[in-house]
Parts: sequence; structure tokens; C-alpha cells
Amino acid sequence: MLLILKVRRKRENPGTILADSFIFPGEAGIFEARDPNAATRRVKRFMKAHGLPDLSPHDLRHSCATLLLGNGGGTTNAFIAQELGCDVEPGLCTVGSSTDGLLCVTEPSSRKSFPNVFYKGQPAEKTIAEALQDYHADTVIIKGANAFDQDGHVGVITSGFNGGTVPNFIGYMTSKGLKWICPVGYEKMVPSVPAASRALGGANHIDISMGADPGLYCLSSADILTEVEAIKAMFNCEAKVVCAGGIGGNEGTHYWAVDGEETDIKALVDFLEQSIKGEPPVRGSKGNCANCRYPGCRYNGLTPDQLPAWMKKRGIEK
Repeated sequence: MLLILKVRRKRENPGTILADSFIFPGEAGIFEARDPNAATRRVKRFMKAHGLPDLSPHDLRHSCATLLLGNGGGTTNAFIAQELGCDVEPGLCTVGSSTDGLLCVTEPSSRKSFPNVFYKGQPAEKTIAEALQDYHADTVIIKGANAFDQDGHVGVITSGFNGGTVPNFIGYMTSKGLKWICPVGYEKMVPSVPAASRALGGANHIDISMGADPGLYCLSSADILTEVEAIKAMFNCEAKVVCAGGIGGNEGTHYWAVDGEETDIKALVDFLEQSIKGEPPVRGSKGNCANCRYPGCRYNGLTPDQLPAWMKKRGIEK
């Protein structure tokens, strides 16, 4: 929401330094603080006019507003944590990863943690399990995906022997009706997640695996948030993907046709050029083949001198 507000403020106030502006400004402009009692007075007038109890905004607020960033990290959630003010390197904040030409699991010693539970925008000293036990109607779970389709399914790779991170929240989320927001890019769109899950089958059904031998969860309870929804929310524009792929760093790139008001389109272009274009790629963190826990991987147990030529060509040393 803060990112959306910044974009709109820049669009409405071109050439203005916004660092000293207020999120909730007064009537005279964005650099004047709002009267702290204005909202209370307005709510009380509304309650009185409609014959409702004499309550204040404090009385009306939900008892909790908790944001849960998945469980165990993840690159998608690490980027969200960055937006919330955490100093993290996304490539080091994951367990399973698609990197260096294969599905792999990172070395435990290389993993960096970040706060997974936020309460009213601030990190909370709770584990995911503790927060889920103290759930509220407005608790939100954010977890990315490895695949999605146009029918509303998301796919989550699981290479863990106990099912990975999904079992840690799916029960609470489903039984209590908590909201799950799944940020996922169009480079992960597949024709059918159910078909992909059935085709993969799981480790016991894979004879040769170039990387960790996984299964694939097929889930349908997430609110999927792609580039389409982000562009609509931030710039009120309609976006459609028109082509994909490329070379020289454009591998996996998608190209978009976007329709909207001229000022909104210009704001989108400014945002892309100032905040997105030129962002460095996420550094991968491949595991050590010699210490691999996955016997189904064809590279399991290989020492550096035994690694295949294609790995050495890519500069992989372990």
C-alpha cells in the first residue's frame, strides 16, 4: 500500500520532494498533518446519524492485523520483507531453489532468516506456528508458488521429506478461513497445475532426476497476485501479456500491452524505469552435491572434481 501511495503522490505532485509529506494529510495539503481527532469526530457523527452505538475508530478496529510471510523464508517473501524495511538478500533466504540449472536445496549454513510475522507493519516476536494459533479474521498469509494456471490453481514444489513448508500452515488456513495471497509471476504459468502435479508424481515415481526429486502440491485456495493484478492495483491499467522469452538476460521475460489513462501509463513507465529496470538479478545459492540429502538426484555425493562438464562450464564448484 505504501508503494502504491508513493506512486500516486509522485504522479499528483510532479517535481515535489515527498520525503516530508504525511500519509494522512490535513485539508490544506500533503505537508500538513491531519487533526488527530478528525477521524474520531467523523465516525461519531456517522454513528449518531444512523442510530448506532457511540463508538470511536479505536473501538471499531479489528483485534489484530497480522501478516505471515510464508514459513521458512523464500525469495518472494524476502522481497516483501525488504519493502517492509528488513535488510535481507533474497537469494540467501530460501531452502529449496531453482538455480544454476536445476532444482536444489541450499546449504543450511548459507541461509539467512528474516522476520516472518508482522503485526500492524512491524516485525513481531512470534513464530509462524505461534501466530497461527493466535489467528484473527484479518490475518493474511503470503506465500509464493512455483506454478499457477488460468483456472486458479497454484503449484508448490516440495522436496522436503516431511512435505516442506505447506503442511505448517495449510491446516490452520483452511479450517479457519484465513486469507492466502500468492504473489507469482507469469514466467511460472503452466497449462494445468493438476496435470503437472499428476505428471510429476513425487520422488518414488522419478527414475532420473537432474536435481532434487520433488512432488508438486496442487492448491486452489489462494488469491493469486500476478503482474496483471499489480498493474491494476497500482496504476489502474489493464495489462495483457503478448509474448515472452529472449536472450542476454531476457530469458523468462514477458512483454505486456497495457491500456489506461495517459497519466497512469506515464506513471507506470516512470515506475518501471526508476524502480524496476536495472535491478540486479537475484544471486543463487546452490547446495553442495557432496553433502546432498536427496539420493534420487543423479549428482548426489559428487565431489567437486566429479561434477559434470556442464556444471563446471557454468562455474559451479560444489
